[in-house]
Amino acid sequence: MRSVSLVLTITSILFIGAVSTYADTLTLPVTDDATVLEFLPDTNVGANNHVRADDVVGQGRLGFFKFDTATLAEYRGSDIVSAHLKLYVNIMDSPGEVEFASVEGSWNESAITASNMPPVNAVVEANHVFITEEIGTTIVVDITDLVKAWVDGTAANNGLAMRPTTESLVDVRIPSKEYVDLDQPAEIVVDVIPKARGKAYISKWSCYDSGYHDHECFISISNIADDVSTVYVTLVKSDGSILTDNNDKNSGLLTVLIDGTTSGTYIENTGSTTNNTVQFDLLPQKTILLKMKNNNDFITGFGFIEWEQNSQADISLIADVEIYAAAYFPSDNSALRHRTISVNCGLPF
Repeated sequence: MRSVSLVLTITSILFIGAVSTYADTLTLPVTDDATVLEFLPDTNVGANNHVRADDVVGQGRLGFFKFDTATLAEYRGSDIVSAHLKLYVNIMDSPGEVEFASVEGSWNESAITASNMPPVNAVVEANHVFITEEIGTTIVVDITDLVKAWVDGTAANNGLAMRPTTESLVDVRIPSKEYVDLDQPAEIVVDVIPKARGKAYISKWSCYDSGYHDHECFISISNIADDVSTVYVTLVKSDGSILTDNNDKNSGLLTVLIDGTTSGTYIENTGSTTNNTVQFDLLPQKTILLKMKNNNDFITGFGFIEWEQNSQADISLIADVEIYAAAYFPSDNSALRHRTISVNCGLPF
């Protein structure tokens, strides 16, 4: 009678702890800025060094600004605490009041003129009265509600127009992004709700399949929070090399993410992978299973499980590692061993 000897060398996952939340301040750079000239309706001056607003008789000008909101893609409107437009006042020929309103159509700085400019919303987002003491300083204008609408998709991000109010004789110039020597272009500064994060350390994993010996590893991760968690699983071999898409991952080392993804279906290699990290969104009260199985030599290593949310959560995940080891023989005799290793002693992290 043949004997089977199996050794499972997996140790528990150590809890690093919930990473303390932090406050994020994001800066949205200007992508387009231009002035339209009411007295030269077909002339484009988008390459000028200043964006200008004035209501001087016979010289009406409106300023346009558009901003890159890509860094807000992972946030919701409710995550935004405040958003402020910052403008450096370089030249002021005459003090006075301007108003800021959203632009209701697409435009770009190289083509916009007074004759083809999109409509400007009649609803005023904010006002500012320029005074001579502000020359050489940066003014701040609250546009929180508008930026929230951009993020939630209830308003298209076509930027802002700066226009003189009725009866104002203001004439003010804001440096454009083309004024590189001054380097004081318009920008929006956004404060968002602190992002919650947590992390656990995978001290060891292993897997092996030689045909007669089958050694599989599963990592089970459950989201117990009320919000979607973005989860990052990082796996590294014991020799320090990473698990790559073209080798280990496609040959079966990390093959299946089961249930609990945003689609809730069986997906092979779902989410995105950067080097040795697999990223996916895990819905509230859902579980995902990562299956590790190698078709070649015995492989072992370590790693991390990390999560983040746009919330104030202190904990989000529960995870464990399950090891199945078996030896198969032509006579159909087999032996199976199973071990479950809790992460953080079974407590949420």
